[in-house]
Amino acid sequence: MSSLIMASLFSSSRSKKRRVRSREKMAEINSSIATFTKLKEKGLITEPEFELLKNKYLNRYQKYLDRSRFGI
Repeated sequence: MSSLIMASLFSSSRSKKRRVRSREKMAEINSSIATFTKLKEKGLITEPEFELLKNKYLNRYQKYLDRSRFGI
């Protein structure tokens, strides 16, 4: 019985850490996309370059987007 309680606590602790890491990574992703947007607005990168950078970045971190979307 106590091993089940310990396993449950350990599991919830790990998922909490994973959620925190996911939130931090999402903040980093959003910050980077905001930086790309600022560069586009300043005219340093073109619209196609912006879309390419944004899609490349989002594809690289798709697992974090999926986790945040489903609340894992």
